[in-house]
Amino acid sequence: MGLMEQIKSKLGGKSVKACPLKTGVVAVVVTRADTGAPVQGAKVSITGPSPGSDTTSDIGAAIFEGRTPGDYKAKVGLSGAMKTWRLQELNVADSVAAASLTLMRADVQPLGDLVVKVVDDQGRTVKDALQLNASGAFTGGHNTNSGSHTFEKIPSGKYKVDVAAPFDLFENPQESKSDVVVPEGGKVTVQLVLRILNAVTPVIDSKKTEVLYEPLPPPDPNVAVPPPPPPNAETPLHLKLRYTETRSEKPFRDGGVFALDRGTVDVFRNEACTTKLALGPGNDFRFSNAQLSAGVDLYLRDRDRTAGPLVATLTLDPPADAAIRALGPTQRGLLIKALNVVQPKIVPEYKVVLLERGLHKHQKNDKGQAEADLHWAGATRIELSATQTGGVPAHPYNGGGKVSVSPSHVELFTHPDCKPDQKFEPSTAITNAQLFGLVPFELWLRGKAKGKVTVKLTMDDPKDGLIRVKPPAAEDLSVVELLGTLHRQNISAIKAFKVDPYTEPESDYHTGLKDLVWPEQKPVSDELKVQGKRWLHLQVASPTGDPSHGRAKLLLPKLNAADWPAETDDYKLVIKVEGADGAVTLHDKENENAATTQPWEFKVSDLKTAEKVLWVEGSGESKALHDCKLDIGLTRADAVEKHTAAKRDLRNGDWMRFTVLSIDPAEIKIDYTPEGDEFNAWDATSNPKRFYINVNKKGDPEGRRIKVQMQLKPHLAGVPVRFMLVADKDNHKTGNWGFDFPADAKRKDGKGVKQDFKWKDVKTSWKHKDKPDRKDVLHWGEVTDKDGKAKTKLKLSRVGGDKFRLGIYIDEDAHLAKHIDGHPELGKRVPVTSALGDIQVWRRVFYQATRPQNLALPALAGFDNSQERVFLGPELVNQHQMTPGDFSVDPMRPHWQYNPNSGDNTLKLCIGTHNIKDALKLFQKAEKKTTPKFHVIMCDEQFDAKDGRTHTTELIFDDADPGPQDEAMDSAQMQTHKVSIFDPPLQGGALAMTAKWEMLEHDGAKWKVRAKGKLPVAKIEVRADRDSRRKVRVSPPDGQPIDATHCIRVTIKLRAADGGYLGWAPNDSVAAVIKGGRADASMQDTMAHEMAHLFGQTRYKTKEGMPDHPLYYQRRGGSGTHCAHGAAWTAGNPGDPALDPKKSGQLDAQGHGAGKYDNGDCILFAYGLPNKVEWCEHCALDFVLSDLSKLNH
Repeated sequence: MGLMEQIKSKLGGKSVKACPLKTGVVAVVVTRADTGAPVQGAKVSITGPSPGSDTTSDIGAAIFEGRTPGDYKAKVGLSGAMKTWRLQELNVADSVAAASLTLMRADVQPLGDLVVKVVDDQGRTVKDALQLNASGAFTGGHNTNSGSHTFEKIPSGKYKVDVAAPFDLFENPQESKSDVVVPEGGKVTVQLVLRILNAVTPVIDSKKTEVLYEPLPPPDPNVAVPPPPPPNAETPLHLKLRYTETRSEKPFRDGGVFALDRGTVDVFRNEACTTKLALGPGNDFRFSNAQLSAGVDLYLRDRDRTAGPLVATLTLDPPADAAIRALGPTQRGLLIKALNVVQPKIVPEYKVVLLERGLHKHQKNDKGQAEADLHWAGATRIELSATQTGGVPAHPYNGGGKVSVSPSHVELFTHPDCKPDQKFEPSTAITNAQLFGLVPFELWLRGKAKGKVTVKLTMDDPKDGLIRVKPPAAEDLSVVELLGTLHRQNISAIKAFKVDPYTEPESDYHTGLKDLVWPEQKPVSDELKVQGKRWLHLQVASPTGDPSHGRAKLLLPKLNAADWPAETDDYKLVIKVEGADGAVTLHDKENENAATTQPWEFKVSDLKTAEKVLWVEGSGESKALHDCKLDIGLTRADAVEKHTAAKRDLRNGDWMRFTVLSIDPAEIKIDYTPEGDEFNAWDATSNPKRFYINVNKKGDPEGRRIKVQMQLKPHLAGVPVRFMLVADKDNHKTGNWGFDFPADAKRKDGKGVKQDFKWKDVKTSWKHKDKPDRKDVLHWGEVTDKDGKAKTKLKLSRVGGDKFRLGIYIDEDAHLAKHIDGHPELGKRVPVTSALGDIQVWRRVFYQATRPQNLALPALAGFDNSQERVFLGPELVNQHQMTPGDFSVDPMRPHWQYNPNSGDNTLKLCIGTHNIKDALKLFQKAEKKTTPKFHVIMCDEQFDAKDGRTHTTELIFDDADPGPQDEAMDSAQMQTHKVSIFDPPLQGGALAMTAKWEMLEHDGAKWKVRAKGKLPVAKIEVRADRDSRRKVRVSPPDGQPIDATHCIRVTIKLRAADGGYLGWAPNDSVAAVIKGGRADASMQDTMAHEMAHLFGQTRYKTKEGMPDHPLYYQRRGGSGTHCAHGAAWTAGNPGDPALDPKKSGQLDAQGHGAGKYDNGDCILFAYGLPNKVEWCEHCALDFVLSDLSKLNH
C-alpha cells in the first residue's frame, strides 16, 4: 500500500475532495534520508489558521484533520536516540484547501563519528605530514601532522579509510582499511600502521672547493743557486666527511671509504697540517662508522704547485638490513689553483675612537626648543687600500672590498662632519678604484659603545680560482670615553648646616662658620652641563683682591689602562674653550687667583696614573644662555708610526657649556611704592639710605619687611639665587650707634637676680631675618623668572641705626653665605651688593605744634638732631594757634600771677590738667601717612589746676595783728614750693572754696563765738606785689570789733594750681605740653623729654629683649619716671618723708631713699637744664631697640 493509501487508511477512507465549505487535512511525513523508512515518534507541530501538534505514527506521519484552509508551516523535533540525527526539511510549508489533503515531508539522517589514528611500527604516533581520507556515505580528507583526526557527525554506514605519508620516511607510505562501519549516534576508531625507513646519505662538506697555492716568485737572476721553494703555507681546504640518516632509531652501523682521484695533494687530520693521513695505493682511506658518525675533518694542501682538477669521493658500505638504505656514493669536485695574492690594508689616524656620548640630545635653546646645530664627538679617520702580487698580474683582481666592525661599537661615515646622509653602511661595496687608487679610501669612525673594536677590510671574493685574497686587514681599535665630570655645589648638604649667629662672644659664630667642613661639589647631569645650567658668576675680585665667586670642579677621571692601546701613552687629552661672549678659564686651585692658559693638555700616560682636578671660573660675561663651550678632545704628535701621516685634533669627546652670569648691582633694589595714603618709608635720597620701619600703622614686624628684587645678565629663567642682608660690621657699635652696646647691661632673671645682658640676649625676632631659620647658613632662595628677575621679602632688624647692604649670590656661590662684613677671613669673598649702598634702619615720628598766637616755636634743629642720634626722624606736619575761645575757661592770666612781683601785666596762656581736654581737641588726628603722630602743645605757662585746692587754713585777727595778713598757702596734693594761687582760678570757679569768719569774745574765762558769717570775696586778694605764688592777702570782715577782748577767726580753703613746670605728657593722650618762652635748647630738651614719655620712657619695668634701665628713678626731684644719668645725688634731711626705692611711685634703680638728684645730663632727667643735653646710652639703647610704631604713654 502506498503512502497516500496508508494516510487515507488512517483517515478511515474519508474523501478529501475539495469543498469550499469544509476543512482540510494536513499530513506531515518524516522518513530516513538513507533508507526511506518511516520515522515513528518524531514530534510535529504546525502553525497556521488551526495550529496543532502530534507525534508521528508507525507510518512516519502526523495527521491533522479539520484544519481551516490557509497557509501552514510544520516544525519537526527529534528526541531520545534520534536527538543527534540531522534533520533535512524538504517540504514543511504549504497551503491547505477545504476538504483536501495537504502532504508535507521531512527527511532525517542518523550520524556518527569516525576517528582515524596513524602509528608507526614502533607504536608511536606519526606526527609527520599526513593526508587522511574517508569514503562512503560521506567522502572527505584532512591534512594533519598530529597523527589523528576525527571526522565528526558524518552519515552512519560503511567507509574506506586511507593514509598517505612521506615516501622517504616509510617503507609503506600508503596504507588503507575498508568496511569500517560508523554506528548510528556512536563512534568508531581506526588505527593505521606505517613501517619506518632509514635512508643513509654520505656527505662531503666543504665551504670552498679550491686547493690553492701562492706561486713562486720569479727567479732572481742575481742568485746562482736559488733556495728551495718554501712549503705551501696556504690555508688548507677543509673537508668534512659524514653521513645523514632519516631514522636514527634504525641506525646505520657500517663504515665507508674516502678516495681522491689523484695524488698531488697531502691530506691532514688537523687544520695546522701536522698530522698527515696515510692514504692507500688508490689514494683512499677507510673510516669506521664511529668516525663517520662523529664527522671526519680533513685538510687538503697542495704538494707540488701543480694546477688541475681533483675529485673526492665518499662511498658507504651497503647495510644488511632492508629497512636501512645506503645512498650514494657522494663526490666533491675540487680544483688546485695558483693564486694572485691580494693584500688589504688599514691605517688609522688614532688607535682610539671617541665615544659619542649623546650629549646633543640635551641641546636646547633658551626657549626649551631643540637646537639645529648639534655637537658630536670628533670622528677618527682610517685609510683603506689594497695591493696585488706581481704588479699587474696575469689575472688582475677586479673586485672591491667591504669594511666591517666587530662588535658594532662604531658608526662609519664618508666625511668628518658625520652627517646622516654621509653615513657609510658596512654592507656598502668599496670599489676597486677606491682601494687601488693613488690615494687611500677614507672613512671616519664615531664610537657608539665603549670597548675594543676590530675594523676589518675584507676584499670581495674575486670569483677567480687564480686570485687569492689575503685575510681581512684588521686594525684593533678601542672606543674610549673622554669624560669631564662637571660638579656643582651640594646645596642639599649645605642647607643642613646650622650655626647660631647669636653667640657670646660673636667671634664664636665666626669660628663656627670657618670651621664648617664645606661639602664636596657633586656631579651634574649631562642635561645640565649641556644646557649650560651649571651656572658660573663672572669673577669679580673683592676689595682684598680675592676671587669672590666660586669655580666649578671639573674632574678628568683616571683612565683605565686596559681601555687604551699601548701606542696611545703619548696621546694628550686637550681642553679647548670657545664662545661668542661668555668665557671661562681653568685653574689648578679652587680659590687661588692664578690661571693656566690654553691649550690645556694632559698626557694619557699621566691620566692612567691619577685623575686630574681642574676648576672652571667665569671670566667673560655671557650675552645668552650657554654661549661658552668647553670640550675635551684628543691630540697626538704629527708623525707617529702605524698612524696616518696627517692628523687632526679630535674634538668633543666630552663637552659642556657654561653661562657666565652677572648680577647687576644697579638692579638690586628695594621694590617699594607707597600707596596713595601712605608715607614713603623708603628714602633713597639720604646717605646712607633710610628705611622707616614704624610708619603707616605698621609696627614690628610688618614695618620691617622689605621686598627686594634683582636681575641677572643675561636675562634667564630658572637660576637659583639667594638674598641676604649684609650686616654692617659696626652694627650695635659706636661706629653706627654712637655708643657701644653697654658692656655692663643687666637684666633680672625670674628670681630677681641681675644677670649680664649681651647682644645675643636681644630678642631674636627683633633682629634682621634673611634666612628661613636664624641658624641656617644659606639665605632666602628664589628662582629667576623669564626676565632674569627674582623677588623676595626680607626683614630688617627693628634696631635703629643698623645698616645693611642688599647682597645677592647664586646657589653656585653658596660659600658667600659665610660672608661677614669686615672679618679678616670671612670678609674676603663678597657677594654682589646693591649699588644703593648702605640701608639704615630708621623710625619716623610726626607731630603737630599747637601754640598761643603770641608764642613762637623754638628752633627745631636741635630737637631733630637729638632724635636723629637715636635714628628717629621727627617731622612737623601741621600747626595750630590757640585763642581763649578754644577753652571753656579763659586760660589767660597776667604774667605777674605766674611770676610774683614781676609787675608784668602781659597776658600769658596756661595749659594744665584743668584745661588739657580743650587743648587736646585741637589735635588733627593722625592719618595713615602721619602715624605715629604726637601733639606738641606749647604754652606760656604750665600749671596743673584740676581739682587743685589748698589746706583749710585759719587766720586770727586780734589787737596785736588786726590785719590785713599775707598768708602762704599749703596743699596736701602738691609739693610746697609748687602751690600756686591764681585769681580767677585757672580751673574756673570762685577763688575761695571755703571763706567764713567768726567773732570771738573773751568772757574772762574763755573765748566764745558771738557772731559769724561769710567772708566777702574782696577780703581775699591775689596781689601783684606778692613775693610768692602761694601767698594771698586776707582782711577781716568790716564792722566787727577787734580789741583786747574781741578777735576775728577767718577760715579759708582756696582753689590752687600745681606748678610751674617745663612740660608734661598728659595721660591717655599723645600730647606733650611744653612751656615756651625759654631758651631754644631748653625747649628742645623738653620736647624730646615729653616725646620720650609718650614712647614709654624712662622704662622701669623689665621688657623682654631689652636690658633693664640701670638709672631710672621716681620723685626725688621730679614727677614720673626719669633718668639719673650724670646726676648728683643729695640725700634727704632727717624728717623728710621716707621714700622706698622698691615701691611703685617711689622706685629708684640705684636704691636711694629720700633725697634729690641734680644736674643730670640726659634728656630724660627730671627737670630742664639751660644747656642742651642728649640721650644717655641707656635711654638711647631703649630707643633703638623699641618698636616706636605707637605712642604708648
